Amino acid sequence: MDTILLLLLIISVILIGLIILERRHTITGGGHDFIFTNEPWYTLITEGKKTVEARVGKPDRYKKMMKSDVEMRCNGQKTMIVVKDVRHYDDLLSFLKAELKKTAPGMSETEAKKAYLDITDKSGKQVYSPENISEKGGVVAIEFKLV
Repeated sequence: MDTILLLLLIISVILIGLIILERRHTITGGGHDFIFTNEPWYTLITEGKKTVEARVGKPDRYKKMMKSDVEMRCNGQKTMIVVKDVRHYDDLLSFLKAELKKTAPGMSETEAKKAYLDITDKSGKQVYSPENISEKGGVVAIEFKLV
């Protein structure tokens, strides 16, 4: 009986941990936070052209990364960055008006808006749709520099 209770407790703790990790855009481990991104954004980051990464949600979870080493990851590749600042916007258009050159270098506002609206999660839901942004609390701009 004690063994079964112990196993149930362990399984519960593991499941809660997995749920928490799944809900985050970053994962802490090995002394570094991780931010996952995709192409073409990753190449622009490693070239030093893109210095702001966007996330949907509230800024609190990202502010703790300030002045910390963070691994930017994409398809098995990684590069180190330091988070310089975290800013919050109510919607995608406000974010793009303020951050366009830093987040989507070489793109017009219309092209960048389309690129962001084309980003979907695993279920196919638009990450940067007005509804999702409103539901999750806005758009966060994570400004960084390469290490």
